[in-house]
Amino acid sequence: MASPAIDIRTSMAAVDGLLVVSLPGELSDAVLNRIVADVTQRVTEDSIRGVILNLSTVTLLDLAEFQVLRHLVQTNEVLGVPTVLMGIRPGIAAYLCQMPITIDDLIFRVDMASALEACDG
Repeated sequence: MASPAIDIRTSMAAVDGLLVVSLPGELSDAVLNRIVADVTQRVTEDSIRGVILNLSTVTLLDLAEFQVLRHLVQTNEVLGVPTVLMGIRPGIAAYLCQMPITIDDLIFRVDMASALEACDG
């Protein structure tokens, strides 16, 4: 049986040049790859001036998944578009702080209001 098509387009919205991407609660390689492809396409084809990745519903995030998101942030930076990671749960934040990775170069915000401010600043 063929696997169902992955459609996450409904979780992306562009408002005033900002692309808000709400990640699903459970991530998979296929979903992450689709998010990266769709976001990169929107950033390069539309007049996007900032990206907000809403992770508020993500319950688990392993290091490999985080590295995919980090790569997306870096790609956007090369394209001149800042990216904000918003709504990371406390357990995931604690996990990321324990891992042997650098997160100082990333922009984190707790809620949408502060994420929007970070994109405008």
